[in-house]
Amino acid sequence: GEDYEGVGAERAEHASLCFWDTGFAQPEVRTTRDRSGVSQVEISQDGRYVAAVGRVNDEYDPLKVVPGNTRVYDAITGETVLQLDGSPEMHCLDISRDGKLAVAGDYGHAARIWRIDSLTPMRELTGHTGSVRSVAFDTETRRVATGSDDGSIIVHNLDDGKQPLVLNGLGRPVVSVAFSPDSKLVAGATRATGDADSETRVWNADTGEELVRLAGGVSIAFGIENSQLALIEQSRDAQPPSSRVVLRDPVTGDILRTLPDFDGLLTHIAWSDDGRRIVAAGT
Repeated sequence: GEDYEGVGAERAEHASLCFWDTGFAQPEVRTTRDRSGVSQVEISQDGRYVAAVGRVNDEYDPLKVVPGNTRVYDAITGETVLQLDGSPEMHCLDISRDGKLAVAGDYGHAARIWRIDSLTPMRELTGHTGSVRSVAFDTETRRVATGSDDGSIIVHNLDDGKQPLVLNGLGRPVVSVAFSPDSKLVAGATRATGDADSETRVWNADTGEELVRLAGGVSIAFGIENSQLALIEQSRDAQPPSSRVVLRDPVTGDILRTLPDFDGLLTHIAWSDDGRRIVAAGT
């Protein structure tokens, strides 16, 4: 239908982007004509554009970024509207809700805040002892959550750089973090190195109280309401390997909806601010 379009690719050779309108079951797929994989996608607040961060298909470092492979797509037509120079140091990125700031996590154990309008650095966020694999702004652009290979999540204040919340001892690399729309919840997904096992946990973002622990969750994203958390589940042992998107209640853990399986390994998910579109990317 006219309300949903997608960009995608042949699983074995190209990066793939899948779009779902949440009122429909099946994505429409288009070819990006790019031979690398995709490590991350972000969707603009108005749902018009999608940015995808490319990666090398490297079995030892599956999130390594390909220089020159970060692109912005038209979410309706699937056409590339902008191609950016990438950096082999960048693991992950996020854009603030007001569109003024960007945060990028890197191999150097830190994340950096940038002003988008002037492309000038604002602050460096430190505290991890491993590479920063995931970053997320809260809704009010007051805090940033960072997740690391060291098995920890740190919540940073943007105004003074302090760390009001540190969640240690997760045991595995933190590959995805997200704040709920009211910024009262923070979620993190961990994955064992070289293993398909993954786990998602949700905490009170102020007190650090753990609310729920879920199996699965290579990548996670909250919907427009606090009552929905989308996560990717992978079936690496299937032939061919497959993935699916599951919508769950972030407090009770109840499954609300399961979208049809996708042939390939999806690695990142995002949800539009109007709640109508979910985009998932992978190889």
